[in-house]
Amino acid sequence: MYSLQETRGHPIGIREIEDALEIKRSSSSGLVFVIAGNPGTGKTTLAAKMIYEKARKYNSPSLYISFSEVRNEFYSNMASMGLQFNELESQGLFIFLDGVTILDVSAMQDFLGEVLELVEKHGIRNVVFDSITSLLQIIGERSNVRELFHNFIYRLSKLKNVSLILIEEVPYGFSGIGFGIEEFLADVVFFLKLTNVKGKIVRLLEIRKFRGANITSSNLPFLITNKGGVTFLPPPKHKPRKSFKYFSISFGNERIQLLYGSQNLIISNPKIDSYTLATYLIYAVLMNNPKLMHGSRKVIIRSIDFMIDQLRYQISSCLHRMPVEEGAVDKLLENYIFDGIDPGMNSIVDYFDHASRIEEKEKPLFVVNIGLDMLLEMIADAEIYKQLELSSIIRRYSNNITTLYIMSGLVKDYYTLPLNTEYDNVMYATSYVGGALLFMPIRLRGKLIVGKRSIMDKKEFEPCELFISKPLTQ
Repeated sequence: MYSLQETRGHPIGIREIEDALEIKRSSSSGLVFVIAGNPGTGKTTLAAKMIYEKARKYNSPSLYISFSEVRNEFYSNMASMGLQFNELESQGLFIFLDGVTILDVSAMQDFLGEVLELVEKHGIRNVVFDSITSLLQIIGERSNVRELFHNFIYRLSKLKNVSLILIEEVPYGFSGIGFGIEEFLADVVFFLKLTNVKGKIVRLLEIRKFRGANITSSNLPFLITNKGGVTFLPPPKHKPRKSFKYFSISFGNERIQLLYGSQNLIISNPKIDSYTLATYLIYAVLMNNPKLMHGSRKVIIRSIDFMIDQLRYQISSCLHRMPVEEGAVDKLLENYIFDGIDPGMNSIVDYFDHASRIEEKEKPLFVVNIGLDMLLEMIADAEIYKQLELSSIIRRYSNNITTLYIMSGLVKDYYTLPLNTEYDNVMYATSYVGGALLFMPIRLRGKLIVGKRSIMDKKEFEPCELFISKPLTQ
């Protein structure tokens, strides 16, 4: 049933954490995990997700010992998050043990003896104690706690090759874990935290310790959802390019070559409507690259607000003015996905998780992200944003997804923008004399010095500025 070779290198069961840690383990010994954190940070859900994935992917049977909830409560709570432990139980991959009634040392010793018997009888490979805090409170003395770890836990994990997941409650205002012995003797220490970012709850997994792993990122944002319990954003995997293809886009009298998969930032003066500018840019790309009219890959147009229907109408109206054969635009728009993100309802992690999922599913040719300024103002903080946005940039570049990021602001805002040097090309758009549009390059890939300004006559973008709608009727 259980193959040690299969799970070697996959001790956590959650691929995103293992990839982030670049785990390369060869030891066959069981690991001792400590998952600690304040109440409500998701410790039980994370532990349950770990053993659920191990059972589902590797047929690795688990024993879950709870000192805080009875069997029916656990099964019901997990099922509400998409974790069907009743199915695992029917397959002989899961056992739930109720330890709520353990109140003294004598009862605890008998209980731990029962645990050892179950491990032997059912070939258990993973044991969760939820929570170890309850056991430690019964034991009381620090010396007895050390004895528990050295005898029972060492015997179970190292001698019987069983992975132990010890959940530990940390009172609010404290960052230390229990007696301190647990953190010292454990192989892995995860500390779960809640932080408030712009009025939204953001959950973080702090990796304090992982023997044998390369800890490249110590804080991993995650979500608790009803579709699998715990969701971590996948770390980026850079793929070397095998070919370099370009497309053209005109800004007035200036034609710029953009690499497919490039990440391009357009800063528009606040006097300019970002929707209309985005509409024109899409129009200009198609007019300069007619072959894109017949492409089959998706285009995602994402707006950081709730007015996505207006944007859909605006772009559709503009593209229908293109000088192409009848029906071509309607066919083209079938490949356009209009994706509205309400910043009032989503955290920064929700936003990037949503964007990653839809882009991984659709594998678009282009992504147009409108409202980078709104994203930063309403739901992002500097540090978490940098981590998640850099991952997105690497993922899009590696998957050959050309992206236009549009934000409202001034030239000076570029120099304080997080990750400003990670964009391949940066342009500034502002109004000019006589209703013209001025594009000023701030940085262009492949150009040592930039400074040539491009003036676009109003007639060039009028098709995307004039929109005919039906009059309202009483």
